Amino acid sequence: MRSLVWTVGGKADVTTPTFTGDVGRSAPEVFAASLKENKRAAIVGGTSLGCLDGEADVPLGSDGSRLYVAKLELAGAVTGTHYNNVGITPDIAADVATALATATAFLLAKIAATR
Repeated sequence: MRSLVWTVGGKADVTTPTFTGDVGRSAPEVFAASLKENKRAAIVGGTSLGCLDGEADVPLGSDGSRLYVAKLELAGAVTGTHYNNVGITPDIAADVATALATATAFLLAKIAATR
C-alpha cells in the first residue's frame, strides 16, 4: 500500500488517496482502516484481505506447514466496524493497473472543486 499527500496553498488536504488491495494484510490494513474511520483518506483500489488480527503461528509438522489462528480482532475505534475476514472496502474501486490514474483523477477533481 502507498499513500500520497497532496497540498493545496500550503495546507495539507485532508483527503489522502490510500491504495489497498488483496495482497496487504495486518499493518497496511490497520493504517487504511484508521484513515477511513477518521475520514482522513479516500481508499482507492480493491478490498483488502481482512487479516487485521493478532495471530498465533502454530507449526504443524516437519514439512514446514503452519497454521495461523486469530487471537484477537480489530474493531474500528470510531465506528466499531469489525474488519476481520471482511477487509477494508475501498471508497473508489480500481484494479492494480488503474489505481494510480484513478487516484490522480480523484485528486484533480478535488483541486478543481476548491477553485
